[in-house]
Amino acid sequence: MAEHNSNFSTGQILGVLTDMSACVIEFLKSGYSVDLGLARFYLTLTSTGVGNVDDFATSLIKKVNIRTAVSKETVSAINNSPEFEFVLTREAEALAKKQAKESLPNFTSQDDSGDDNGGNSGGEITE
Repeated sequence: MAEHNSNFSTGQILGVLTDMSACVIEFLKSGYSVDLGLARFYLTLTSTGVGNVDDFATSLIKKVNIRTAVSKETVSAINNSPEFEFVLTREAEALAKKQAKESLPNFTSQDDSGDDNGGNSGGEITE
């Protein structure tokens, strides 16, 4: 975090994020949505339908879904950014490294078919 001019250590930030995660989960379980500025977290449920609200029971819930909605401010900040730093995916980076390695000449193989002169004439100038 030092490269982003933060006065907090990585450990301090991880501690805060760990505690915050526990709080977010607690609020979500209590039925609240949680707005963190960058995005809002909320829960939706998948359940078996009933004809009357009084007939609904938690046993009908099939799945709990955690949803995220990115804030308008975050989208605007990204869309209005004048520069992007493009980063290769891990797969593309591995492929690029492999191709670069394959295109290098192989200096480890030895060819004994030539002479031992080494291409030098012993310091004599030839024309």
